[in-house]
Amino acid sequence: MEEYYALFLDCCPDIVVSEAHIKEALSNPDNLVLERRDQGKLIAALILRQNTILFMGVRSGYRGQGIGTQLLLEAEELVYGLGMEEIKLFGVIDQILPGVPLYPGALEFFGKRGYYQKEEDMDFQDLFLEIDPVSYQDWKLGDRKDGMRLGWAVSSDREATVNCAGEAQQRYEEVYWHESLYQAESRVKVLIASPDGAAEMHGYDPAHSVCGTLMVDMRDFTDGIGGIGFASVKPAWAGQGIAQNLVKMALAELAREGFRKAYARCVSEQAVYLYEACGFHKGHRYFRGRKALNAEVIARQRAMVKEVYIQYRELEGRMDQIEERIYDQFCQQGHQMSEIKKLQIYVKPQDFTAYYMINDSIAGKVGIF
Repeated sequence: MEEYYALFLDCCPDIVVSEAHIKEALSNPDNLVLERRDQGKLIAALILRQNTILFMGVRSGYRGQGIGTQLLLEAEELVYGLGMEEIKLFGVIDQILPGVPLYPGALEFFGKRGYYQKEEDMDFQDLFLEIDPVSYQDWKLGDRKDGMRLGWAVSSDREATVNCAGEAQQRYEEVYWHESLYQAESRVKVLIASPDGAAEMHGYDPAHSVCGTLMVDMRDFTDGIGGIGFASVKPAWAGQGIAQNLVKMALAELAREGFRKAYARCVSEQAVYLYEACGFHKGHRYFRGRKALNAEVIARQRAMVKEVYIQYRELEGRMDQIEERIYDQFCQQGHQMSEIKKLQIYVKPQDFTAYYMINDSIAGKVGIF
């Protein structure tokens, strides 16, 4: 785990996730691990759970050599071999990252390999705030704000909390279902808003006693950073300031716990305004992609994976790097890799050039070395 954690820090140096959470997620016995080593040193890894890639990274100094592509192809073949017809990039499983951090070139890398984002996947954003404890000293659990009582959810609130989150965002049901969130000793808790008179209004139905939720992470991140996220408000109660009040109460609790910075993680584009209204500023954006798999895709990828070296005088080139340049050029012209049915490459070392023909109709050339 120390090796994998070091690789994560090398690939995502400014992403805020606790060391304990990363190691716990990556050490799950249900994970499938693909890796590359150079003289025993871990230089790349892909961690797979079911059909979801939890993490993929190539150490700096080894990028641009086709290692990431090879790991991705192997993962796709594994997923298809397990009987699943779709592979996903990151996601809610263990939530190491909400998606692929959009570092320069990341979107192009996955896009030209057939990964796309469905409308329901949405874009995700990190936001940060320096907490001023004085600003929230009057916010206390159990107080009423705009007719809502704010407090920690307990086990008896679990059904109502999941019901509320599901009405707002169906995908949040899975997030809020975990029983550990409702235990007093947990460092990851749920803050809920309950309307005055909710029991009378809804015939004492406990499933309607929560109209707003927010997850608060008080585990030890780095540099005194606490986390909040997955804000939800029932549609019938929207527009009444419930979400903002939940965020402010969460900031008050983080301040009382000694945190001096708040991190809003996995925020959808539609909800960014909520955190900005509370003083947060934007950080990383993420891409949550997926790719359909079938026999034709896998067969084509198997045929295309090669290890060919070209030597000319004191120079050496690799065929997979030449192919990468061809794919880059092809995609820059507005195409996708999935369009390639036939690829012919003619290497002329004396010209320092590889000429290619795609689908018997699209010609081009790239450098070899």
